[in-house]
Amino acid sequence: YQQYLELKERLAREGLFAEERKRPLPLFFQTIGVVTSLEGAAVRDILSTLHQGGLALAVTCEPPEKEAVLKVDLSSLAQGRSSLRVVLHHAQVQGEAAPEELIRGLEAMDRRDDVEVVIIGRGGGSIEDLWAFNDERLARRAAAMSKPVISAVGHEKDESILDLVADIRASTPTRAAEIVVRRRRDLTTRLDDDRRRLDELGRRHLQQRRLQWMALANHRALASVPRVLNDHRMDLQQRMFQLVEACRARIRDRSRRFQRLSEALSPHRFLVLHRVQRERWRNGIQRLDLQAREILNRCRQRFSTAHARFQAGPGRPHLQKISERFRAAETQLARAPAQTMQERVRNLQELRHRLDYSGPDSILARGFTITTTRRGFVTSIRDVRPGEPLQTRVRDGWIHSQTTSSQPAPGPLPEVDHEPR
Repeated sequence: YQQYLELKERLAREGLFAEERKRPLPLFFQTIGVVTSLEGAAVRDILSTLHQGGLALAVTCEPPEKEAVLKVDLSSLAQGRSSLRVVLHHAQVQGEAAPEELIRGLEAMDRRDDVEVVIIGRGGGSIEDLWAFNDERLARRAAAMSKPVISAVGHEKDESILDLVADIRASTPTRAAEIVVRRRRDLTTRLDDDRRRLDELGRRHLQQRRLQWMALANHRALASVPRVLNDHRMDLQQRMFQLVEACRARIRDRSRRFQRLSEALSPHRFLVLHRVQRERWRNGIQRLDLQAREILNRCRQRFSTAHARFQAGPGRPHLQKISERFRAAETQLARAPAQTMQERVRNLQELRHRLDYSGPDSILARGFTITTTRRGFVTSIRDVRPGEPLQTRVRDGWIHSQTTSSQPAPGPLPEVDHEPR
């Protein structure tokens, strides 16, 4: 007993019994661990008290083979309002090996991430039977736990070092189970109260909103809403009608412009434009020929003038050399415009030949025709109507005819070489 008092005093000085270091139970937990002997009555009291508190228990044992010594029907504990997992760890609770097994049980529970609360204890007995719970190593291991520890050792009058170190002291194992049940019941009660309070607040809010909507619906300011909406609808219809009319007018204007362009590009006008362009090419060639001849004549006159001056002046000894240089220059001057002129003439002739080949007269001469109606060119059977008069331009005149029927071509036209040979 003296050792008990000395250990109690030393641990108190170290602060292991201080209330500020002790932790409350979590607000909500799903798994608890129980370290005790699975052969004693304490484990049966804990399980029966938890089940009687309305909890559906899912029980597992460590080690699993110890489940055989557990004198409890686990299937009967699976019914309840809310579920709770219970992990049982077997340990001796008296004798020389008891402290070491209890420490191993606490360490095993501390390593498990799912266990949130640990109950450690046993039923009543003599002071010698309870002495394992006064072990210093067990007390320090309980103080180092990362999870709240509930001690449930002996009866109400018994007190151990573990009771002083634990976060919560229960006088008996049954009392420890009641603490767990009360914590879960307090949470359930609080949730039920919050749910009822939220339901009531929701009903009040809906009632207030309903009254507000009824007041708004009956307000005189809303009586004019149908009339305003009707005015806006009529204005929108008017604007849509104006938009449609504007689009139709624009389409008619574009149609008239297209008709004028079609008339301007009739076959007669196309032929006239082709002939005018060909005459322009010819006139250009003649103008270039005249300009080249004028340049050559001016150069010859300048040379003749310079030659006469040299003959009349004192520079006659050099006349022969200068004359030879001027003759060579004259030859080059006469040759260069001629070559340039010939090249330009060849290019213009080639262009004129291509223009003549691609012109309407050449196309008509190769057997093609141009067919028109009063509405424009005919490029498809969809461009003619039954009974409509047609004008067909051939190489040497016009053929007037009338549409009797039309049918699609059985296949594509043969390839035609459009390049001159």
